[in-house]
Amino acid sequence: MEQKDNIFISSYKELKKIRTLTTCAMLISLSIILGYFTINIGGIVKVGFSSIPATLAAFLFGPAVAGAFGAVADITKYLIKPDGAFFIGFTLNAILTGFIRGSILYKKELNIWIVIVSELIVTILCNLLINTYLISVLQGKAFIGMLPVRLIKNLISLPVNVVVFYTLAKAFLPLKAMIYKEA
Repeated sequence: MEQKDNIFISSYKELKKIRTLTTCAMLISLSIILGYFTINIGGIVKVGFSSIPATLAAFLFGPAVAGAFGAVADITKYLIKPDGAFFIGFTLNAILTGFIRGSILYKKELNIWIVIVSELIVTILCNLLINTYLISVLQGKAFIGMLPVRLIKNLISLPVNVVVFYTLAKAFLPLKAMIYKEA
C-alpha cells in the first residue's frame, strides 16, 4: 500500500512538472500586468489585484510552489518596474504569504470559509503586520502611525479579495481536477 505524500512533499514534487512551471509563468505574467493597474496612495497603501494570481498558484500547486512563486514574482516585478529600492524583506514576505496560502488551500475542497481563513491570516500577519513594519523601516515612519490607514485599507480589501479569488478559483476547478488526476 502506497503512502500518500503530505502536502509539502506533494507541492515540492509539483516544482518538477512542466505544466506547473508553465502555469506559474503565465500567472506571474498576469500578476505583473495586474501590477500596472495598482494604485499607490501616499506611499504606504497600494490597492490592486496582483496578488490574485499568487493565490491561484497556492490553490493549484501548494506551499512549496506558492513560496517559489512569491519570490520569483516579487523579483521579476521589481526588475520590470522598480518601485523604490529593492528590499529583500518584501521578497521574504511574499514567500511566507505563498507558503501560508498554499498550506491552507492546497488539496482542499474549495469553499468560502477556507478562502476567508486563508485571506484573514495573510491579511493580518503578512499584509498588516509584516508589510507595515517593512514599510516603516524603509520610510523611517512610525509603525503605529501607519497602522490605522493600512488597517482600513486591509479591512476594505479583505472581502473583495475573498470574493474575487473564490469566483476565479471556481473557474479553475477543472484545471485543479486535471492536475490531481495526473498526480
